[in-house]
Amino acid sequence: MSKEEVVDISEKNGILTCRIIVPQKNADFPYAKMYRTPAVIDLLTKKGYEIQEVLEETMVHNKNDRSNLNDGTWRFKLKTKQPTRAAKKTKVTKKE
Repeated sequence: MSKEEVVDISEKNGILTCRIIVPQKNADFPYAKMYRTPAVIDLLTKKGYEIQEVLEETMVHNKNDRSNLNDGTWRFKLKTKQPTRAAKKTKVTKKE
């Protein structure tokens, strides 16, 4: 059993996939952890990603109950970066 959270982030064709695995709450991992979509978006923006749209979402927690979802995947559409145009250079002509 892993004692640490696993956050796997991958990007392909403008789609960002984030998979989070939280270990079960027990003597080795006594902390209650929960991840919802706003927390995942916050985590990704701190890492430098710009999210445009949520494509797939879930909730992950490690509480000991029947609805125990300790592994989840989120998918996001990333904002596309607009190409920047180079500034036009003007020619300076000397008049004599």
